[in-house]
Amino acid sequence: MDERSFLLILLAYSALASARHHRVNLESEARPFACGDPTPSKTKLPQYLIIGDSISIGYTPHLIPHINTSFEAQHIKVNGGNSDRGRMCLTEWLGKNHWDFISFNFGLHDIANDTEHLTVVEYTDNILHITKALNSTGAKLLWVDTTPVPDVTVSPGRTDSDVVEYNAAAAKIMAEYNVVTDDLYGWVEAKCGKGYSACPGVQLPKNVHFYPAGYDYLVESLLKSIHALFPPPPPPLQ
Repeated sequence: MDERSFLLILLAYSALASARHHRVNLESEARPFACGDPTPSKTKLPQYLIIGDSISIGYTPHLIPHINTSFEAQHIKVNGGNSDRGRMCLTEWLGKNHWDFISFNFGLHDIANDTEHLTVVEYTDNILHITKALNSTGAKLLWVDTTPVPDVTVSPGRTDSDVVEYNAAAAKIMAEYNVVTDDLYGWVEAKCGKGYSACPGVQLPKNVHFYPAGYDYLVESLLKSIHALFPPPPPPLQ
């Protein structure tokens, strides 16, 4: 390889690395993306805010019918993206509503091999900041573990070993702040197998997203966690 070719490769690699690790200015008031205010409450039911990415967007319509007599629930108006976005948008997502219950997750965008990628150190700092802020609202909190990545090539590039590492980093923070965790990672692994490459009928092929039946399966775990935090009233006496 001649010197010119080597320099071109080096410059291309440097540009890719720079793009991959470019971060938004977390302290800036300017938002490079829309955040969205919550919908004002319409009932006197306990208010439940769901914060997360396309996985929680996917399971929310499967979850709400099971809890709509106990909570007035809503997902944030946008895909929550990575934890940088969560840190910047959190104030707007909370809005002026009083929240009784908040579930939250970040991870799949943080590990993506694209411009949203964050190192585990950066991710940990953000999750700590977000957890402190949510804890100060007085709402009951539920951290939802990031779901597995199948052991095949997915787009953008993600690896399941990163999911495990980032979940472990978040777990330390949740333990410190006594935040209950829904182990969706373990729940999916129990259904699909450890290190699976495909999970027919549950998760889409070569994808991190789920079939409708897969989202129903995720909801089973979420309902267990929700009922543990908010025990349903006993049935009326006959």
